[in-house]
Amino acid sequence: MLKRIKIRGKLLLLLITPLLAVLVFAASGVLERIDNSDASDREAQIAEFAEATADLSNALQIERFQTLLTGRLMGAFSSEIRPDEIATDEALQQWRVEVAAVSPALSGSSVWPAIDGVEQQLVDILDQERGERFAPDDLANQLDDNAQQLNRIIVGLQAESTSIELYQALDGAASLIAVQESLADIVLIGDRAISNPDGAGGMAILVRDAVTALSLGYDQAAEALGAD
Repeated sequence: MLKRIKIRGKLLLLLITPLLAVLVFAASGVLERIDNSDASDREAQIAEFAEATADLSNALQIERFQTLLTGRLMGAFSSEIRPDEIATDEALQQWRVEVAAVSPALSGSSVWPAIDGVEQQLVDILDQERGERFAPDDLANQLDDNAQQLNRIIVGLQAESTSIELYQALDGAASLIAVQESLADIVLIGDRAISNPDGAGGMAILVRDAVTALSLGYDQAAEALGAD
């Protein structure tokens, strides 16, 4: 029975990865439409930066869950670099390119200190020795914290938008990311309940709150993006 419970928890962690990938493609697709529109150069740069920010946030969340899963299976990090870690490193590299490109447009904005701060944190965390410096749970928490900071940056970019189209795209992307966060919360709550059935009763409120947040994020995305 205990082995079956552990397997169910591992399956929950495995299932979240494709769900998160679907959502980031949706968020990136919303922002890419701004890139290809007749938007001003500044708007296009902000949209491209927001798209890269959404991509990096999602990569961090995927690595977070793969780190937890690897920790469950092996009890420690493997010396081999995983594909999700490579994907995160590539997403960070592309994000830093976009940070440099958008800096003339945003360097004096209220959101720039947050961009600069999280960049320094990510460069420190996501070095080649991150598996040696962090226990799996600690690294997972660090990745989640940085993903949350990136998501707040996307929300903050709305104040920098100069067109309704860009504002709506950022609003829709932020709502899709909120759905992503709620899905991740539900999976982690379910995983904890499966791993510790005796304490599952107190998690009903957490599940209710996460489901409410998921529904709210979906409704906000639908309102911001319309039928498309």
